[in-house]
Amino acid sequence: MESLQKTMSLISTILDIDQNLNGQLYLEKFVENVANNLNVKYALIGHPIDNKLDEIITDAVWADDQIVDNFKYKLKDTPCEIVLSGERVCIHDSNVCIDFPEDLLLQEMKIEAYVGAPVISKNNSLVSGILVLLDDKPMKDKEFFTVITEFLALRAAAEIDKDNYTKKLLENEKKLIELNNLSQSLANSQEVLLSLFDKGESTLFRWENNEKWDVEYVSKGVNKILGYNKEAFINNDIAYSDCIHKADLHRVEIEVKQAIEKNLDYFSHEPYRITTKDGIEKWVLDHTATQKDKNNNITHFIGYITDITEQIKSQEMMFAQSKIASLGEMLGNIAHQWRQPLSVISTAATGTKVKKEYGLLSDEDFYKNMDSINDTAQYLSHTIDDFRNFFLADTSTEIEVNLENVINKVISLINDSYQSSNIKIIKNYQKNSYVSTCNENLFIQALINILNNAKDALNSLRSTDCKFVFINLEKIHNEIQLEIKDNANGIPTNIINKIFDPYFTTKHSTQGTGIGLYMTNQIVTKHLKAKITVSNTEYMYQNVKYKGASFKIKM
Repeated sequence: MESLQKTMSLISTILDIDQNLNGQLYLEKFVENVANNLNVKYALIGHPIDNKLDEIITDAVWADDQIVDNFKYKLKDTPCEIVLSGERVCIHDSNVCIDFPEDLLLQEMKIEAYVGAPVISKNNSLVSGILVLLDDKPMKDKEFFTVITEFLALRAAAEIDKDNYTKKLLENEKKLIELNNLSQSLANSQEVLLSLFDKGESTLFRWENNEKWDVEYVSKGVNKILGYNKEAFINNDIAYSDCIHKADLHRVEIEVKQAIEKNLDYFSHEPYRITTKDGIEKWVLDHTATQKDKNNNITHFIGYITDITEQIKSQEMMFAQSKIASLGEMLGNIAHQWRQPLSVISTAATGTKVKKEYGLLSDEDFYKNMDSINDTAQYLSHTIDDFRNFFLADTSTEIEVNLENVINKVISLINDSYQSSNIKIIKNYQKNSYVSTCNENLFIQALINILNNAKDALNSLRSTDCKFVFINLEKIHNEIQLEIKDNANGIPTNIINKIFDPYFTTKHSTQGTGIGLYMTNQIVTKHLKAKITVSNTEYMYQNVKYKGASFKIKM
């Protein structure tokens, strides 16, 4: 009983540590008290560096009456290895250096006695560290040192658990503060971001993926675009689909349906028209992202809608300018195409008159000359019809057209101006039926712009140079490809990526507006729903190597 009381008193003295100390400071005071009260030279607490249990690093070390620097310690062939691998107390009350001759640290410190106990965490039931007592003299009471070291290891484990819990609590508190700050920052950023839709020419919608497209959120900017306040949509007083122009609604619904069927994350509508509360028609661009549930089903749509009415008007103005520019080119072509027929009419009329004056006009000559004048006049009338059809035809109607016939019609319109520039057109059509649904007049204008561009480039060559334009029509993987290439040495690499930009031109300001190829790109991509590319190409023709620009339209 007296021995037990003495032991309990000793433990109480060892654990008499200022409760304000924690973590590293507590452990340092702990090993100091252990060493001083148990009269051993060394006491330390350490923990394994990893799960392999082949090395430890100390957390607190008392040696030679002072706290010393922490160090790393290899466990192989050491008593500490037995403690950590076996999770039990290991004591060598004497001759420990003899028992572990490979432990160089024991040899160097001239240790006589060793006792170690595992520090086991109650939170995960795993070894989280080790408590070791070392002395340069034998430990006389082996049972005492075994029991008290094991008990003190339990107390150290409790303190370490407490410290880890406190650290974790502080870390969680810090993370919580960071998350709160981040949440507030995101809320502020979201508020700023959403305010952009209240001030500009755009608005933001969020609606459910249901039959009515019920609106759950809409920014204040909707009032500027549609004339309705946001509450009108939230309260279902007006549906967004009711604002879409009736002629465009079916197409918009199909685009949404296709996005749902394909389970897209994002899709963009082709520009469509809306009707405001005051009955004003506007054009909008609608980019939509989808929201999905845990089963990857689309539950909501978030639409970013921008008013592009002014851009559409600007584009229509450019289109008109392009028409006017083409008109100048066509008037030149008319002059070329009419020169020879007018000469035929003049010659026939003058010859008939002279023969009549000298009494030499026979009935046969008279009817022959009249037929010639009539045939030539019919040709001129046909030419007028071709040009009138080009400039007055409807640009909204799409019909099924034979591309070969369209290309031949274009060639007939520009052929005389090409001949006057000594440019030879070479056609290469594969034996297929090339049929596409498009607006024939727009397609003609796009081709004329490309061919006029090729003619301008070829006119920069020397008059003695051969000048060619190749028109290749073929089908590649169910796709019709039309290529128009010249031999004008190509487009400079520093501008080739700009030639489809509006108002970009390499000509003098009196020679071009820079909208021809821009409108060609707009016609092909927006109206014909096709692709157009341009590149420089090198090729052989009649055993001669040429270089030029290649425009490809894929339909």
